Amino acid sequence: MLHIPRSGLLVDALCLVGLMAFGVAVVAPILGGGVPVATDTLALWGPLAKAAPQAVHNQVLADSALQNLPWQVFVRRSLVGGEWPLWDPNLFSGYPFLGNDQNQLYYPIAWLLLLLPLPTAIQTNVLLHLWLAGVGMYFLARVLGASRTGSVIAGLAFAGSGQLYTSLEMTGILDIYVWLPWVVAASELTWRRRSWGWTAVAGLLYGVLAVAGHLPWFIYSSMFMALWVGAHVAAGAWDAWRGRTPGGMSAWTGQAARAIAIPVWGLALAAVHLIPFAQMVGLSSRATAEGLAAGPDQLDRTVRLLGRQLNLFVPQFFGNSVGNVGSPLTFNNCWYVGLLPLALAMVALLVRRERTALFLGAVGLSAFAVAAGLPFFNRLHQLPGLQAQLPQRAAYIFIFCAVALSGLGFDALLGLAHRRSWAVVGVVTGLAVAGALVGIALVGRHKLDVGTPALYNLQTQALGQAALIAIGALLWAVGVVALRGGRWWWGRAVLAGVALGIMVVDLLTYASGYNTYVPASTLSPHVQAVDVMKGDAGQWRMMAPDAPVPMFVPNMATLFGMTDVQGYDSLHLKRYEDYWAAVEPAIKQGGYFNVMIRPQNYTSILADLLNVKYVATWDKLPTSPPKLEQIYAGGVYVYVNKVALPRAFTVGRAEMAPADRILARMSKPGFDPRKVVLIEQVQPTGIDFRNDDSSPGSAIISSYRNLSVDIEARMERAGWVVLGDVNYPGWNVEVDGRPVQLYTADYVLRTVPLSAGTHRVHFYFRPVSVMIGGAISAFALLAALGAVARGRKTKDES
Repeated sequence: MLHIPRSGLLVDALCLVGLMAFGVAVVAPILGGGVPVATDTLALWGPLAKAAPQAVHNQVLADSALQNLPWQVFVRRSLVGGEWPLWDPNLFSGYPFLGNDQNQLYYPIAWLLLLLPLPTAIQTNVLLHLWLAGVGMYFLARVLGASRTGSVIAGLAFAGSGQLYTSLEMTGILDIYVWLPWVVAASELTWRRRSWGWTAVAGLLYGVLAVAGHLPWFIYSSMFMALWVGAHVAAGAWDAWRGRTPGGMSAWTGQAARAIAIPVWGLALAAVHLIPFAQMVGLSSRATAEGLAAGPDQLDRTVRLLGRQLNLFVPQFFGNSVGNVGSPLTFNNCWYVGLLPLALAMVALLVRRERTALFLGAVGLSAFAVAAGLPFFNRLHQLPGLQAQLPQRAAYIFIFCAVALSGLGFDALLGLAHRRSWAVVGVVTGLAVAGALVGIALVGRHKLDVGTPALYNLQTQALGQAALIAIGALLWAVGVVALRGGRWWWGRAVLAGVALGIMVVDLLTYASGYNTYVPASTLSPHVQAVDVMKGDAGQWRMMAPDAPVPMFVPNMATLFGMTDVQGYDSLHLKRYEDYWAAVEPAIKQGGYFNVMIRPQNYTSILADLLNVKYVATWDKLPTSPPKLEQIYAGGVYVYVNKVALPRAFTVGRAEMAPADRILARMSKPGFDPRKVVLIEQVQPTGIDFRNDDSSPGSAIISSYRNLSVDIEARMERAGWVVLGDVNYPGWNVEVDGRPVQLYTADYVLRTVPLSAGTHRVHFYFRPVSVMIGGAISAFALLAALGAVARGRKTKDES
């Protein structure tokens, strides 16, 4: 890898220990037992809300309790039950969890953390990934030629960057965020060492990146990798053509093949995750994200957009989520990396002229323009595959480039001071003037908010802190000149220590108190009303209308161990959305790109069809429908739906119709799913259907699991068994041990025709997408491990 003497390895080890200490300091409440999950936000809604408003530390972090925590709970429950969690019956009346881009079912670190209790696993995950972020960037900076001090600066800036810090509780973002430096470092070593072994390592790391979490960070990481590899290939071709490369064009061909193999290998390794996700995308409903600056590309609009990015220098200037002061500070708009690293990144662009610095500067500034929504750049989200992506998240690439440049900038500044102190004076003066202009703009903007006392006070504190850090950085720059860039070893040690000290203070205080830490006991909430519903040992679903206060918001039901018709996920099935929209058009008008489905019409026959047996409300229903009977009142009102269909039932008659006509028929008065099942496929031959509206028999569920459902059906005559779970590619059915065709019933459910007699019906989930993806991933993994082993053997022999 890198030829480092033993003394150097000891220093590297101390640097890595220092990065770990920084990570511990960032999440210090963990040492006192705090768990970084915002379960306090659950008190905003019923049934945990009280009559008086509850104090919530940071409402913006609610997703950690409404998405990430329920998913982790579901995965653990599935594994305890002996099932791989490909299908989640708790949400959306059945949901393909295999298609969730954040499921982490194939993320190696997630497997290791399953060995720990859930609270400890969450704590360990946060601390481990903070350290991996710092170490990865440290390693990359060393590969790019930065000194150890410069590399530690880069590692601290990346691990303490605003986008990472504000998403520490969002597992899907935290876990994927850390891997880009590792992939780029391995790719760089692939190019330099011309090694297929390093190609395989880079491919493995890229595969880990692909399965680690949230899709936008994978997309933007892949875009950076494409540019990085493409730049290497183009530069290599130019050098080979000019005769600067030993081996000429033939050597370049091998390099190009290895460069292209990295993403191909990584995608193949992640196929078991990506292919089911791609299938889900094709069947889902997701609205297009809006650009930040749609409209005319005017100069004044550009200036205003740039003005909104002042929180790049003072993160809490426009507000902070804690206390709901001003605009919320979130991972979408917090791009801070520290004032000193920002200045050092600018130094690298001013002083260093090699390709790497220029490339990082060009890509980083372009990513900033995209994230800021500047004219021309705000059209990126309209490209194929990016329509549903928030362009602000492209700031991840800006952060990455700025941090990598900061490590190079530290060495460049000291080297310049060592050679030409007067030049450093000019650079520092220029940066000081630029900083003063930014400060003037900030103070001017601050004066406009004097009428908002809370925001004005917050900005005053934030500006004061930024001023202290800026003054400290300026005095450090003076020290760089005075000590001639550390001509003597002790001078360099002083400069390094002061720089690192300024950074640590800055990164630990710019948004302190942002994250929430709760006792481990809050991860398992308890409510008496839930016990009443769960006293029913049968199969059932619940519904919770909003008025007058939201109740059991998605995906809260999973935390209580209940099944729900609602759901909150990045993707959901378009058919399921259309199903509810047939009686609730407002379903399609939901915010946040339609990632949440919250049906409210508990009186609809569609709710009965989906086995909605219990309805929970905040207040007593003023005019309770005849089909509802109140069974509990104690802070939450619980009603039982006396006419809800069982999870499995029989129907004597089927009608075939196109999908759109089926929805229209179901939404009209008079439709009775007990008498007729609507199907889209041709009815089977060889079964003597009488087309009678009366029930042809009975169906009793004998076993209900995530991936399989067993039903004992006793049919007095031929008919249909309907299972009130959402149908999806991969579900199959056997009748009496023989595979038969599975039909889609009533637009979204599963059904199978049966002849007269007693039958055992076995529904099971065996998705082809997982089997194909798994085969590709297994082959790619074996090939990668073989290439790594061969590379090590060749190295040992040489």
